[in-house]
Amino acid sequence: MQIQIEIDDAGVNRLNEIKEGAGLDDYRDVFDNGIALLDWAIRQRAAGRIIAAVDEASQSYREVQLPA
Repeated sequence: MQIQIEIDDAGVNRLNEIKEGAGLDDYRDVFDNGIALLDWAIRQRAAGRIIAAVDEASQSYREVQLPA
């Protein structure tokens, strides 16, 4: 299946930053990884868990907040 989306210049720039920052080869890898992470997060929330970024040094966390 082929899916097409339109992204403005700022979105393309952000995708390129993500691709390069993650060491990915192409946009498909960016979307595959993003979908895998979102799928995992949805399953964790369905299991009653929170998704968070943990600062081990200060023993604090910040809950991830997404529109989905």
